[in-house]
Amino acid sequence: MKTRNGKKAGRPKDPVTKEHLVAIATRLFAENGYSGTSLDSIAEQAGIHRASLLHHFKSKKALYGAVLGDLLKVLYDFIRDAGQINGDFTEALDQLATRIVHYFGAHPGIARILVRELVDGGPYFKGPGQQAVLDILKVTTDFLQAGMDAGTFRQQDAKQLAFSIIGVHLYYFSATPSTERYLGKGAYAKAGIERRRKAVLSHVRSLCLEEKE
Repeated sequence: MKTRNGKKAGRPKDPVTKEHLVAIATRLFAENGYSGTSLDSIAEQAGIHRASLLHHFKSKKALYGAVLGDLLKVLYDFIRDAGQINGDFTEALDQLATRIVHYFGAHPGIARILVRELVDGGPYFKGPGQQAVLDILKVTTDFLQAGMDAGTFRQQDAKQLAFSIIGVHLYYFSATPSTERYLGKGAYAKAGIERRRKAVLSHVRSLCLEEKE
């Protein structure tokens, strides 16, 4: 088929990108859970037909997997990069905490989905997500153990420490209604994120570093 100027017409552009669909799905999965979110509701929010959504993702499970898969890959890359430093482990610890706080702050709802999935053992973690989580736990433990071996981090059980740090990061952003009810509105505002970043750095440092006499 040709256009009026004689050029061959290309395929019409899809008005909605995969990234946009994942963002919408993230919000709805966070608000309503996996079972409470339908493909129809996601398509409606995106302003497209269900068939168009299925063109990008063959099922709700596939879309849900994309949401969590993207998150776990980002977290894995953050932690892996921290473990590849050649310098100060304290600086690497601070940079890692900052990156994670900023990521959760920029993606409202994603921490809630992750926690719900971890607690409930949902559809993603019954499949590829189980190994992805184990990979994150291992790379986190390896980073912390390396810091201990270097004499920067206090000697302790690296696996237990990994879970403690994960809890520091996740609860604030996964329990946003309670967080904002207690601390006031604006958990995801710029000032709220900065306050949380400073708090996380302080808490994580206290867990990892030797106390100064």
